[in-house]
Amino acid sequence: MPFLTDGMPCFDKIKQRKKMNSNDLDILAAKIAEYLTAQPRWLGVKQAVVYARLGKEKLKRLAKEGKIKGYADPESKRGDWIFDRKSIDQYRLSPLEFSTAKEKEILAKFKGLF
Repeated sequence: MPFLTDGMPCFDKIKQRKKMNSNDLDILAAKIAEYLTAQPRWLGVKQAVVYARLGKEKLKRLAKEGKIKGYADPESKRGDWIFDRKSIDQYRLSPLEFSTAKEKEILAKFKGLF
């Protein structure tokens, strides 16, 4: 996240292991929130491949199987595909839903921390 550190004194304090004041923490929280909300909902193929860490063909197959939302972009004359970032997130989280009883117990204990 290089843009977060550009000319921000609070990051200099982190690097120097100095204490941050409440203003520094507010700036840091705002920058992190800005970064997290700046990601578009719909991703092109190249963006989706990087974001999902899956190959182009795998993403298309998952979309055709209905496991993620994706389709050929109607505005693209070349037939480029676009993919829904939120559905990719949901797909990545889905293995947690099928955890063993012991894993579910552990996850339940930590659920409030996330």
